[in-house]
Amino acid sequence: MPAIKPITACPTSAIVVPLSDVKKPEYLAVNPNGRLLSIYDPNKDLTLWESGALVECLIEIAVKQYVKEINRVTAVLEKILAEQKVATSSDGPWLVGGKYSFADIAFISYQ
Repeated sequence: MPAIKPITACPTSAIVVPLSDVKKPEYLAVNPNGRLLSIYDPNKDLTLWESGALVECLIEIAVKQYVKEINRVTAVLEKILAEQKVATSSDGPWLVGGKYSFADIAFISYQ
């Protein structure tokens, strides 16, 4: 079985359920729909098994991580820009070479 990369800091584990077992009472107790995949969230004591709910949950996690990363990158940029010396004739600070460049344009989306 391939390694599972966690998408959160929460501990994860996988239980392999053969397709032939999804209609058995043991699995139906987890997923009354008798389909794969099911995800149990111990933080909310909640089992998700409907595909829309699974996607919504994963999107929520991804958005939280994306916002966290945007805040991290913005903090790094703000630190670098705060350390820049701005010439009196310049309207900077700029990221590279003391002048407006593609690097500044590339980071507009982080603002």
